[in-house]
Amino acid sequence: MIDEGSFGDAKLAAKWQNLVAALFRLENTRTEKDEKAIAQAIQKILVLLIDWLKEPELADLRRDIETWLLRVLLPSNVPNEEIPKVTELQEMNQMLYETIQGLYKDAEARGEARGKAEGKAEGEARGEARGEARGKAQVLIELLETKFGPLKSYQKTKIQRFDSKTLSKCSQRLFTANSVGEVIGKKR
Repeated sequence: MIDEGSFGDAKLAAKWQNLVAALFRLENTRTEKDEKAIAQAIQKILVLLIDWLKEPELADLRRDIETWLLRVLLPSNVPNEEIPKVTELQEMNQMLYETIQGLYKDAEARGEARGKAEGKAEGEARGEARGEARGKAQVLIELLETKFGPLKSYQKTKIQRFDSKTLSKCSQRLFTANSVGEVIGKKR
């Protein structure tokens, strides 16, 4: 009895270039979680099998491997994909190539949708922060004008450019300050 899982794909690909190693490598794809990686790994091995099994005297073996791939390996490794009725390794290779391309497109679409959702949420958060800062700035301006009289335009502009944290600190200084400059700083 041979534990095919004990032979890693890299070791099988590098040291043993034969049919048994290829079958072990195909079996080892069952441990992969990513459908795209599975399809790519199977496709690489199919290229080897197509070359190795091209001789007419290997037709029965080729047909047995094709049957095993179609009925056992592909349905268990790529369960979310419909396996079309193909009859040759070359057709399977083409089908897997198309499957991989479809998976890339699906992943790209999901990534784009996720990016849009994240961008929207980030934009909303930034908008809320800006709106909060504008509201605090307006309240601070009104309080300063109530306490010290009308503000100069550069003072209002300076206050409107402050972030929320700075505006909170200015508001705290308002109660003990004797001038607008003590609240917002004297520099222009």
